[in-house]
Amino acid sequence: VLADTLIGNGIKLLTDGTDNHMVLLDLRPFGITGAELATVLDDIGITANKNAIAFDTTSKTVTSGLRLGTPAITTRGFVEEDIVVVANVISEIILAKCELSDEKSTEYKQIVENLCKKYPLYE
Repeated sequence: VLADTLIGNGIKLLTDGTDNHMVLLDLRPFGITGAELATVLDDIGITANKNAIAFDTTSKTVTSGLRLGTPAITTRGFVEEDIVVVANVISEIILAKCELSDEKSTEYKQIVENLCKKYPLYE
């Protein structure tokens, strides 16, 4: 669902899909780096890893890719409709080239916070 939603939003995955819980995004078409995107996502409450990709021309500390996985959110209880919401937020940030207004940043933080409240780590 994560991979399909990202692809549907025009985000390039390195393998054009996935057979497991991980996806690797190719950020080169958007002119942003894995480091930039990971920082913006972290600011709104989503943890992701910058990741080098095949034929990456950026340094290993910057990267042209980003790795996402679903084990943490599925273990927490997220269902497909929640994963679509997360993928849509990530897609919007990529398409905005990581340039978020304060209002958008606040909106995305609230979306993430609401999902986390819906599925608390401990009860």
